[in-house]
Amino acid sequence: MEKKKLALLGCGYLNQIVGDAVKSGILQGYDLVGVMGRNPEKVKEVSEKYNCKPCTTIEELIALEPDFVAEAASNQAVLDYGEKIVKSGVSIVLLSTSTLLDSDFFERLENAAAEKGVNIYLPGGLVGGLDLLHTASIMNPIEASLTSKKSEDRFSGFIYIDENETGNMKSKTASEGQSKVHMDQHPEPNHAIIPTSYANNGPNHVDVHVDFVADFKGYDHKIQAKGPEVEIEVEVVSENHKFAAWSVVQTLQNAIATVVI
Repeated sequence: MEKKKLALLGCGYLNQIVGDAVKSGILQGYDLVGVMGRNPEKVKEVSEKYNCKPCTTIEELIALEPDFVAEAASNQAVLDYGEKIVKSGVSIVLLSTSTLLDSDFFERLENAAAEKGVNIYLPGGLVGGLDLLHTASIMNPIEASLTSKKSEDRFSGFIYIDENETGNMKSKTASEGQSKVHMDQHPEPNHAIIPTSYANNGPNHVDVHVDFVADFKGYDHKIQAKGPEVEIEVEVVSENHKFAAWSVVQTLQNAIATVVI
């Protein structure tokens, strides 16, 4: 089988895990053709590591005609380049999904991908059980929630609204009771919201909670779902965020696999 061409948008820690997976043969169905990032020196270093083209513009990256772009850059990179990528007939694997909380942007991205016949992949990242959640949601209407633990010091400067609930997104703290956090001001746990809610019939179909825990380290995301015939609880606890990159590797494996898990 002819190998698919893969390009990396973002050349930091997470996408280097993806690059290493290509180099080591874990992603043996792919050739890494190019990498793009904000720091030219870093881009050059990473391109030499993987023997691929360093790119300074999205046009250079698209000119390599990749089949897939793996994004692990930033929300701004998705806003700036997401539509250009899919409008060029390239599928995109997104880790920076917070920007998709903007429903207008998400709709434009979806429409562009549908028009070109390509896909937008939303790997679970640090969230587990999305396949189970999706199965349950198409089986019966369900109630689903995502609870994330975070250290209070990581949310310093957050703005709180003095109300219990707005829409389907709500959060809680041990010290201040239930209040809605302006989640667009911080990427965590925003990156977990979109894949989770999309697995449950689309954005805004999951309740989101944040448990603030003093001196909490690492990542802890729990999905709970309940329907008339099934209950699901899946929790992923990780000391670092490398699991998110490996979820991209798994997504890329499935994208070209003969046997899909």
